[in-house]
Amino acid sequence: MASEVLARPDTRPVLDVGTTLERLGGDEELFGEIAQILIQTAPDQLSSIGAALAGNDLKTAYHEAHSLKGAVAAFEAPAAFTAVAAVERHAKLDEGAAAVAAFAAAQPLVHLLLAELAPYVPAA
Repeated sequence: MASEVLARPDTRPVLDVGTTLERLGGDEELFGEIAQILIQTAPDQLSSIGAALAGNDLKTAYHEAHSLKGAVAAFEAPAAFTAVAAVERHAKLDEGAAAVAAFAAAQPLVHLLLAELAPYVPAA
C-alpha cells in the first residue's frame, strides 16, 4: 500500500503565480510577456540539451542549461529551477551520466511549468 502512495505523481503546481507577480511588482502584462518568451524558447532549449547530452557534448549542455536556468529563474518555480540547475552543474563538472539523469528529472518539470504558464500568455 505504501508503495502505491509513493508512485503517485505530485499534483502540486510547479509555479507560484502570486509570488512571481509580487517579484514583478504586480505587473500582469510583464508576467504574460515573459511567460510567452519562455514558452517560445524553452522547447528548443530542452531539445538542444537533450541532443547535446545524447552526443556527450557536455559543454553545449552546460551552456544551454545555464541559459534555461536563467529564464526559469524569472518565475517562482523552485522545483523546475533546481532541476535545471542540477543539469547545469553536472554538465559543468563533466558528469555525463549524472547530467542525463538530472535532465530526465528536469524535462517534465519544465514542461509542467510551461503548461502552467500558458493561460497567462496574451492572445495574439
